[in-house]
Amino acid sequence: MASTRSQPQPVRELQVLASLIVSIPLAAIVFGGYLQWTGRMASVGALYGLDGLVESWAVHFVHTLLAAMGFVLLVACCRPRRLVSRLGLEGSHWTVFATVLIGGCYGAALWVVAVALGVPLWMEFVLGADRPLPYPHRESFVGLVAFGASFAACYAGLLEYVAADGSDPPHRLEDDRGDGRAS
Repeated sequence: MASTRSQPQPVRELQVLASLIVSIPLAAIVFGGYLQWTGRMASVGALYGLDGLVESWAVHFVHTLLAAMGFVLLVACCRPRRLVSRLGLEGSHWTVFATVLIGGCYGAALWVVAVALGVPLWMEFVLGADRPLPYPHRESFVGLVAFGASFAACYAGLLEYVAADGSDPPHRLEDDRGDGRAS
């Protein structure tokens, strides 16, 4: 079910920005807290030759920012509301649920690319250390899936909340024709 835009573009962009400002640090704390709890946070900084907890958290926040931008692009392409609508499900809670599922899958894909494949290659060519390829690091898998799901839940939930007045949330890239086709 497509709806027309009822808000000017600058307002919609501010909604996305506000959602990102809240969602990125929250997801970074969820994943970073998990890494800290498992004793793996120092390894994040060590990938860049940095020692210390502050440096590791700084690198982690930069990684989180980059990963979040990738997720926003993925959601813009997937259009969770259209996916659930095709399944015959209506309501913003289904859109948030679908976005959380996409986020968990995104976290798993990040793990494959960044940890299972990227870390061993980085360590071999940059740091001169050996790691198995693929690198089966379970703690980072759990953490990245939790990151993807928590970021998606916060991001989509906030966008649905700020659009509770019936307007179309910004990540729903429907056109103004209202026929559900992208322009």
